[in-house]
Amino acid sequence: MSESIYRALDPDVEVLGAAIMATIAGMEKDVLPILEKHGITNLTPEGWYPQQAWLNTLSDIDRSGSLIDLASIGMRIPENAVWPEHTMTITEGLASIDVAYHMNHRNGEIGEYRPLQSGPNEMKIICTNPYPSDFDYGIIYATAQKFLPAGMSFKVIRDASPSRMKGDDCCIYTVTWW
Repeated sequence: MSESIYRALDPDVEVLGAAIMATIAGMEKDVLPILEKHGITNLTPEGWYPQQAWLNTLSDIDRSGSLIDLASIGMRIPENAVWPEHTMTITEGLASIDVAYHMNHRNGEIGEYRPLQSGPNEMKIICTNPYPSDFDYGIIYATAQKFLPAGMSFKVIRDASPSRMKGDDCCIYTVTWW
């Protein structure tokens, strides 16, 4: 088995099967052999699976050069994973990413998605977790899109620094809507 390029913060962390299933919807035939390679079999929505096995799967997908990319996998999360109820506004939606993250992970240090309101129509999300940066981008983009008021536009930009892609402990994304 090739070494994963993504490492869990704690070896005991588990991911809810619903979150895994949400991200692989529509590509099962392509990803099932990779999941099985890393010991994720008999996947059920209510089951719990080792986060490192899921990270290993994402690492293999990232290295595969397939048309499946990590941003598009992350974009499936807000529509399908367990998510807090009563989220209405874009600000609430972006702030709820961390709550949803904790609803879908357990057992140890999982990291976080820390929201910081940086303007009336701007929020920064500080991602300190073991997931790929492009995966986080997809989650943030799809969350902003899901809760964006009708008739408005938005953009998501990954700040140049700090960046896990450069070996830092976190990435920062700025979401602006108008």
